[in-house]
Amino acid sequence: MQGQGTPVKPKPAGKVRVFTKARKVLRKLEDTPAGGKTNILGVISFILALVSLPLLFIQSVSFIALLTIIAAIITGAIAKGKIKKSGGTLKGKGWATAGFIMGIVELALIILLIAFVLIVYGRSN
Repeated sequence: MQGQGTPVKPKPAGKVRVFTKARKVLRKLEDTPAGGKTNILGVISFILALVSLPLLFIQSVSFIALLTIIAAIITGAIAKGKIKKSGGTLKGKGWATAGFIMGIVELALIILLIAFVLIVYGRSN
């Protein structure tokens, strides 16, 4: 009488069950807005602002620093707009905001440095 009845399915090994559960969790994350794509412009904005900071203090490439700062501000603003319009499907608002704010602060620093140089140069003549 051993062969009668319904066959019993063997339970999967421990690792297989963990991977199956992980796949289910990842699928749920992909379906939710929180698991959306990161807007690359926000990351680029942050990187440009970060790269331009040391360039500010190198006299021979200060013009390149100014260009990267302007690019950081523009890409940060565009990224923030796209993220806002996406309705939560795009991530990266923190990257975009950080790049935008760093760009503004660096631009203000350049303006202050230029004003300082003009004031000091004006007094010496």
